[in-house]
Order: sequence, then structure tokens, then C-alpha cells
Amino acid sequence: MIPKLKIVALEISHSQGKVISGGDKLLEEMSPYLSPNISLEIVIPKIASWHWKGKKVKIVSLKQNVFDRHQNLYSLTITYFIRIITTLFFLLSQKEKYLLYSSTNIFPDVLPAAFTKIIKPQIYWFARIHHLISPPQNRPGNFLVNTFSFLTQEICLLFLKRADKIAVLNNKLMHPLLRKGFKKSKLFVSPAGINPKIWQFKKITKRYDAVFLGRLEPSKGINDIIPLWHSVCQKLPQAKLIVAGPGQKRTIQKLKKGVQRAGIETNVKINDPLPQNKIRSIFLSSKVFLFLDHEAGFGIAPLEAMSCGLPVVGYDIGILGQTFKKGFIKVKPYDINLFAESVTNLLSSPQKLKLLALEARKESTNHSWLLVAKSFQKHLPLIQTQ
Repeated sequence: MIPKLKIVALEISHSQGKVISGGDKLLEEMSPYLSPNISLEIVIPKIASWHWKGKKVKIVSLKQNVFDRHQNLYSLTITYFIRIITTLFFLLSQKEKYLLYSSTNIFPDVLPAAFTKIIKPQIYWFARIHHLISPPQNRPGNFLVNTFSFLTQEICLLFLKRADKIAVLNNKLMHPLLRKGFKKSKLFVSPAGINPKIWQFKKITKRYDAVFLGRLEPSKGINDIIPLWHSVCQKLPQAKLIVAGPGQKRTIQKLKKGVQRAGIETNVKINDPLPQNKIRSIFLSSKVFLFLDHEAGFGIAPLEAMSCGLPVVGYDIGILGQTFKKGFIKVKPYDINLFAESVTNLLSSPQKLKLLALEARKESTNHSWLLVAKSFQKHLPLIQTQ
């Protein structure tokens, strides 16, 4: 008889309900390809449970509180601690054997898992680390928010050493974790992927020269967009860029005002967050994907763009050339002028653009969720449920 494994997965760090970031999609996308002997129970805030709809999982929905829909640091911190306490009581009340899976290295996912492991050492804790953020003085954005994020990350890393197994998104992440005292035997690389049936290439008319898709925040390179595209438009006055993603209202307003001040409002379209079917349409109607992240663990958006035939131009932060082998141009971090020059040269060279587009499509076929799930499953222990 094949042992059955129950996984209780913590996805309680969602700060928004309408948009799901790439890291939060990992288990969801893998789930259809996991063994039928594995059952999933997802602990998740009610505002974000919609993205598991239609999947064969049990949802443990955390009730909404008055702080849930506010994005300021004060409200978000209170919301997280309410979720941590609620989740901890739920985990400790479980009688059946299970594997505990924390989906991110953000403190609301890590702390209830860590405290459960301390109180019940027999629980098998399977953790994930997506990427490490830089110290606040080296990170763009609000210094107070960055300081809080960095300090909570360092605390979480101390707790994460207690985990039985830790999946990291890329090879480059292994080295800093080993330097911080993590045991090599606990670490393994488990990347992300795509669904080839959804992200299929189709030849359609190109409406945009480039696309930026991601959270509209400094760590994702949002502050680089205006000087970058202004520089591109100096050489290519008709160049069109579309920007889409979730962000705070004041950030979006600042971006729009900056575009106007730079005199490129006819060259830049700023869109609301897009559903998946719209994203594919935008990718197919664009020529190049701008990967402006200052920090990232993998890069699902650029991979999805590559599958639609978009070469990627991005900063050399350890993703391009390591996670992805072909179909891109990497630029020295964070040289905006060099980035603009690379984009301009690519858009001005149809033959090179076509060649990189073909390489990008070919590279994307090496990253399916089926392959990711098979590799991930090999590291799961056999825990017989009662």
C-alpha cells in the first residue's frame, strides 16, 4: 500500500486579494501534477482564497479583519500577527499527522510554522525561501519599510534553520544561506515553471515595443522606468511601452506624473493589474520584456513572456544566465543608460530581435510545471496519515 501524505500549506502572507504574486502561485501551479496520494490543506486569508478555486484542495479560510484591506505598514503588521495567532492555534489543534509547508520566507508564514515545530518537534517542516532582500541602505524605496522587512527577514532566517527541508528558487541563493549557517543537506533547488497549454505563442500584430509587468514598487525597478524609456524615446520617438501591475495608489500617481513631466505620455501606457488571459494578449502584442527587478528569486513573468516569444532585457542579478540560459540580454545592475541602449539596439535590429525571440520560446519549454512538480515531489518524506 502506498503511504498517503497530508500537506498543510501556509499561505497567510497575502497582502492583497485581487493580485497573486509569482511566489504565491508555486504550490497552486504544481498541485495538479502531484501524486494522488498527496492531499493538500491550504491555510489562507479569505481575501486571497479565490485563486485556489477549482483545485482539489481543502481550504482553511482565515476570517477577514478590519486591517486586512489597508496597505500601510501599521495595518499590515497587525493583520499579520492576527493571522499568525489564528494559524498557530489551528495547527496545534490538528490530531492527524501532516507535513507542514510554509510557502514563503515572510514572517507570517514562517512564525506559525516555527512555533509549531518548537512545540511539536515531531512535525515535519518543509519550508521555502524565495530570495533575500538587501540591507535597507542598499535597497530602493521607503527606508522604514525596508528596515522592517530586512529585520523580520533576519529573524525568520534564524527560525528557518529549524526546518527539516528547505526549497530555494535558484542556485545563487544557496551560497548566502550556507554562509549564514544553513546545513547544505537541508537545501535543494526547486524553481518555478509555466503551463505550456496556457502560454502558447501566436503571431499577432505588435502594438507595443516593450512591456513591464510586475508589482509597482522600487525593488521591482519601478523608479527606473521613466529615465529608461525617456532615453529609448530619444533614439526611437515612436517607441511604445505598456506598464501593468499592482501598486499603491500614490505610487501609480507618482509614475503617471513622472511620465508627463518627462514628455513621454504618448509613449507609455499605464494599465491596471491584468487577469491571466489579458497578460498573454499583451505579451503576444509586444516585442520585448523589461526585467527591471533589483531582487528576484526566479522570474515567472519573464518566463511567461519568453514563452510568448519575447526576448528579455534585464539586470544581471543572478536569474539571466543561471535560471534562464538563452533568449535574453543582461545588463550591469543598475545601469539605466546601458539598459536603454540595449533595448534601443535590440528594437533597431529586426534580425537580432527575431533570433532572440526564437531562443526565448525554446528556453521556456525547459520550465514546465510538470517537471518542477516531479522534482519537488522527490524531496517530500513519506508520512503515513492516520
